[in-house]
Amino acid sequence: MSIFVRYLNEVEITTPTNNFVMTEVDLAGFLENPDDAIGVIIRTTNYDEASTGWGYEGLVAPFNTRASKQNQNNYTTGVLTLSGGTSIKILRAVQTDRFFIVGEIHGSDGAVLHDSEPRHDFVDAQHGVWQDILVTTSGGDQPSDVGAVIICANTINQVQMGVRGKGSSNVQRAFPWEGGTTWFVVSVDDDGYFQLYTTGKADSDTQDALFFETGYIKKGSNVVTILDHDNDDLDLDAAADWAELDLSGVVPGGAILVGGTWYIEAVPLAVADIAYVRSTGSSENSNKLAEKLEQCQGAYFVGLDANREAEYVLGPGEATPPQSTHKFFVDWYEIEAPRRIFNTS
Repeated sequence: MSIFVRYLNEVEITTPTNNFVMTEVDLAGFLENPDDAIGVIIRTTNYDEASTGWGYEGLVAPFNTRASKQNQNNYTTGVLTLSGGTSIKILRAVQTDRFFIVGEIHGSDGAVLHDSEPRHDFVDAQHGVWQDILVTTSGGDQPSDVGAVIICANTINQVQMGVRGKGSSNVQRAFPWEGGTTWFVVSVDDDGYFQLYTTGKADSDTQDALFFETGYIKKGSNVVTILDHDNDDLDLDAAADWAELDLSGVVPGGAILVGGTWYIEAVPLAVADIAYVRSTGSSENSNKLAEKLEQCQGAYFVGLDANREAEYVLGPGEATPPQSTHKFFVDWYEIEAPRRIFNTS
């Protein structure tokens, strides 16, 4: 069984209906594998005309709430530990705020999620400088046992932010206007270190990115991280309708899914930038990744078919001609685990 499971079609969390109250929700009825899931990947979007707020968090202190404003039809994606159960807490500002489970994390093949996620935030002197972070382990595991770390980042403002393996040359990039949530799977070095980056503002704890260490993946798993990706964006053509995303030249045979990062380098007049990937045969709808006049990064992951293909849509919304540059970087992928053959003779 794989560590990451991407649903063919995301599943909407239809409760709760109350507004502005963090409410516990049992996801057992929404999960495809409630007995195996130790974490979930959640996509949030809003179908209202106005900017609204949303939030979700785990049940174990310090909670580490994922929350921000949400512009019309924009989306963000984050990862959250289930802390040994199947329940989380959700806050809707309005009923047009929508939450979808797009996939799960399973504890097979060396994945470990923290019941209480360590949080990393920085003092003013650390803003604008890549920081070395030692991976947090549990259950007798040592940093030298870890091959990759799973990080969720959140902010309510547009800051420059980055997560990368130590020794990587990847650069920091902007968060969406008014903030959001995104997530990363990056390598750690032989001593267990990775790196975080955020810009910030003196004497304000809301002007920088917060990083939640959701968990880690032990060495020897089938998850493969890419240390440097900045010179290897997929150079996708604009596609107003769903187009083929051929990754056969990017990931090796046996790859069953990829995780990556969208980045939009917007210039004035660009509006409603749509950027979305889905599995071949999926009926998921696209959503905007960015609003006008903004730069934006956002993580996503997608399951691949036997040809290592998926689908994407990419467009400038109402802007004619296109006024922005979209990039998609592959950060990691997972290989199908070999089947075990039992000799019963």
